[in-house]
Amino acid sequence: DCNSADPARVLHPMNCVNWFGAPQYCAWSGGRLCAADEWLDACSGAGEGRGWPYGYVFESGRCNVQSTSEPVEGLERASAPVASMPGCEGGLGGLYDMAGNVSEWLAACNQDYCKFRGAGYLSNDPVDVFTGCGGVCAGNKKPFMSGTVGIRCCRDITAG
Repeated sequence: DCNSADPARVLHPMNCVNWFGAPQYCAWSGGRLCAADEWLDACSGAGEGRGWPYGYVFESGRCNVQSTSEPVEGLERASAPVASMPGCEGGLGGLYDMAGNVSEWLAACNQDYCKFRGAGYLSNDPVDVFTGCGGVCAGNKKPFMSGTVGIRCCRDITAG
């Protein structure tokens, strides 16, 4: 399930990283972990108030996500190459997989428990709630690692 050790998965998202490794990876790549409000704003279209990054209504199979109890026909139970589902673009133009593929650690912790959003290729039920741009999220303790949890780094906008 871990993408970094598999040469056939170089186009897949970074996963199998715990919370401690996530900010280190973002710093290495020139960014930082997203704050919860930044992630939500990007997901919902920066003030457009979308319920899902691609629009206002949940569409099963549009992104790489399914529940363990209700498989989506044609979707593998694994991560997919980043941006390989063009219908899953959104929030802001050029952002892909904010719903599905891998959940993303946030810079939002309460002691040893940290949040992640976006739902992985396997999600908690109800999938439409956990993949949405609303206030529901998942999380775990900082050492937690999974094939369904990864990283999205944020960067500050610079004038220029």
